[in-house]
Amino acid sequence: MKTDKKTQVPIIEGIYLGYPSPENSCTRLDNFKYDDQTKAWHNHFGIEKYFSNAAGMPASPTGRVDSLYVYGRHQGAGQHIIFEQGGQILEVNGSTEAYNVLKTSVKSPVQNQPPAQFCEFGRYIICVTGGRTAPFKYRGGQVMPLGWSFRTSDPSGADPTGTLPLSATSNDYFIQSPADYTAPEAAALTVVKDRDFPCLGSLTATDRNAYSYKVSAVNEAGSESPLSSPTSPVEWTTTSIAKPSGAVTSRTAVLLDNIFTGPPGTVYRKVYRTKRNGTSYYFCNIVTGNRETKYVDYIGDDGLAALAPDATESVPFPAPSAQVCATFKNCLFLDGGRSNPTRIYFSKPLMPDTFGAFDYFDVGTRAGGSITGLFSYYNVLLVFRERAIDIITGDSVNGFQITPFIDTVGTSSPSTISVIPNRGVMFLASDGVYLIGGNFQQLRLEINKVSGPIDEIFERMNKEQLPRAVAAYHSAWKEWQCFFSVGGSPLLNQGIVLHENGSWSTRSSCHVSALAEDCNGNMIIGSDIGLATASSLAAAGNGLFVFSGKRIGGYIGAGNGVPPVEAAPFTSSFRSRWHDFGYPSLKKHVKYIYLYMWTTGNNQMQFSWYRDRDWSTATSNTSPLTYIQRPDHSDQPVYGTALWNTANWQDTFLTQIRVDVGQFGCSDFAFEFTTSAPVQITGYAIELNTSPQETIGAKK
Repeated sequence: MKTDKKTQVPIIEGIYLGYPSPENSCTRLDNFKYDDQTKAWHNHFGIEKYFSNAAGMPASPTGRVDSLYVYGRHQGAGQHIIFEQGGQILEVNGSTEAYNVLKTSVKSPVQNQPPAQFCEFGRYIICVTGGRTAPFKYRGGQVMPLGWSFRTSDPSGADPTGTLPLSATSNDYFIQSPADYTAPEAAALTVVKDRDFPCLGSLTATDRNAYSYKVSAVNEAGSESPLSSPTSPVEWTTTSIAKPSGAVTSRTAVLLDNIFTGPPGTVYRKVYRTKRNGTSYYFCNIVTGNRETKYVDYIGDDGLAALAPDATESVPFPAPSAQVCATFKNCLFLDGGRSNPTRIYFSKPLMPDTFGAFDYFDVGTRAGGSITGLFSYYNVLLVFRERAIDIITGDSVNGFQITPFIDTVGTSSPSTISVIPNRGVMFLASDGVYLIGGNFQQLRLEINKVSGPIDEIFERMNKEQLPRAVAAYHSAWKEWQCFFSVGGSPLLNQGIVLHENGSWSTRSSCHVSALAEDCNGNMIIGSDIGLATASSLAAAGNGLFVFSGKRIGGYIGAGNGVPPVEAAPFTSSFRSRWHDFGYPSLKKHVKYIYLYMWTTGNNQMQFSWYRDRDWSTATSNTSPLTYIQRPDHSDQPVYGTALWNTANWQDTFLTQIRVDVGQFGCSDFAFEFTTSAPVQITGYAIELNTSPQETIGAKK
């Protein structure tokens, strides 16, 4: 039939749910990727097991994957994947295609708690869980506590008094007997044969000698613990010893006992001591290792080194329930957790375990709520709060400063904060997605809401589950993926994707509970299902998976020890915008839809069309439309039908697929199609006839 009007949409530019909508927009674009070369949307992707073995992650604990973190070493040659699942924190063992347990008895987060947060600090990975387990640092298979959770216990000193055991004819000048000590302390005492050996005490008879000690621990990261309380004074009076040549006096050594042993990771203890009858403490010596509890001190006052650090320089770990962490200017930053939700603590430079008594900020004097995220980017540390964002600048030498950046905009989703190349820092807020951009070097920052085209989706978002939302940038696909909960679901059932061309689409049925990109550009998925053997669970299954180019929708557990089988590919759906063809009041009769598509073999799709902005009533073609062979050319061989060495490789071709529409007159028109077969669409055109008939008047 001859038509008198045609509307073309040569390029589809993503979802726009507002009104009026741009000409190249659509209202649904679910489970599609964007191809910048052809400007087309396709569904050539799926979810595969992270490992190629039968189970994907054998013997993995059940339950959703609550958190996921990937870090690389040696320019990506060494890759480590840490994830939280089933009340444990685990590390992927790539050589065995299994996992190693790092931490057990970890209480799983509830829906309004953020998952475990990780950050890198030198050779360590820092992990905080909001008090569900003690914060820890991890390196090379070793888990060590973060910070010093205690002030070191007091050592004790033995007063060098008692009967002189040495004869007047002996060359030894010690007041204490070597028999009072155990090896190797006894050996240390017997080496002193000279009256001038630099030991402790005065050489003047009847002089009083008093010394006091403090001890600290130092771990492999170079962090020093808080100093212990001082010992009771070690006291004695210098004694005259009768010798054939006349009476002489001697210095002595002091035995320090009950020296505490530090937590895992402690490499030595530091001993600090006063000078004779003094009150200031100086570095004296170290006790190597973490086992010896005795130390013999025979270093004279002249051999003492620098003053001991002030008691405020290192205090017990101030943030045992921290929920977020970040590394900035060689310091570790932590929030105060539930007990101090508006406080930010920072460590000494290069010492992740050492925190000073006054090294913190408190943002509770300004509106904005609790601290919910910390993110280091260029020369600023972004402090996210529930309803505000602050910025920390400076360094540990000249001092850090904190200044407000913006009020009324914040986030409760720390796992969605991501870097978008050449754009800035993106995050999910309670009303949409925001981007912080500008000149980070000169602190000329700006914040913009970028989710305007899809704001309608956020009206259905579960606000109380925002802490569970996750997002990551997929560099290989050049898209930012974000998953959160809508419609009262306890799962992250809504995915949104920002593509390279600046447009939005959606993802569904992915069963994502955690996201992270590995060093090779693969997007790793933590599954929210937790079991791969239950026949009723059709999709990702248990453990870790990955977005890939294979068109499968995960796996279906067969049960009874049978490996899971591949699930059907994702269902992709496209829905056009409402077309009024320039004049809504005039009635139109749509006859044909032409889809501009790339050939993908013999496949099928189901078409539906709507009129007058009524999505509840659809008219569908009676049987699925078969596509995509070029209608005016011979059929191309398709996968599964061509024989090896008998068919040449076939290029894809841009073609037009016509859909006949039998439609009554309408003011507005829209159509949609759904398919689980391969599809690649660039645009479309609509042909119609116009009628002089106009919309009738309003009802009375």
